[in-house]
Amino acid sequence: MAEAGRILITGGGIAGLSLAIALRRRGYTPHLAEKCPQWPAAGAGIALHANAVRALRTLGLGDAVSRAAAPLPRYGFYDQHGARLCASDLNELWGKAGPCLGIARVRLQEILAAAADAVPHRLGVAVIGLTQQRGGVSVVFADGSASDYDLVVGADGIHSTVRGLAVSQKAPGYAGAVGWSRWAAGIPTGSPAWTANRSTTRPRGAWTGSGSTSAASDRWLPATSPP
Repeated sequence: MAEAGRILITGGGIAGLSLAIALRRRGYTPHLAEKCPQWPAAGAGIALHANAVRALRTLGLGDAVSRAAAPLPRYGFYDQHGARLCASDLNELWGKAGPCLGIARVRLQEILAAAADAVPHRLGVAVIGLTQQRGGVSVVFADGSASDYDLVVGADGIHSTVRGLAVSQKAPGYAGAVGWSRWAAGIPTGSPAWTANRSTTRPRGAWTGSGSTSAASDRWLPATSPP
């Protein structure tokens, strides 16, 4: 890393923005390219386990994330009749590593984007070409511009252009799982901060989970795997 003076990060999601913030805090000046004209924020909510919360604190974002999130103190698994099969106390499990939190992906993206605002970035510009040179990489962008970098990081998601250009054009395979999310304006009275139910009615199982991602929202997450 000591010789990587010019660094390009492709993708402005959670991974790309987090890396950009971390590199800047270490004295590097990364550049970030995102193909969407706005910062992407797909999805509903995300559970941040203690190691992720600790990483965000290291980036100086602990207070901002804590204000926008809700604690996830436990997991519970239940059968199709509502009988509890097992439960995990997340505070006990993670100990001093820190709390587990639930947060809306849009809010997490906003926090990361604000923290990375000083990082040179280009929105609405995709990478379309990579050429490995001796000691560097030549990059061609969709707007016709080109530049050379010491290091290129592909943080552009499951359909990564960088992976296709540098490693393999093979498309990701469908794993056979389907998930849905439901959001409600408020948290039902008496509902735990986070529960997950596993059903035994399907050969490969199905589970539903509910968790709060802020003080004023409730999220339910059913998912199924086909037999």
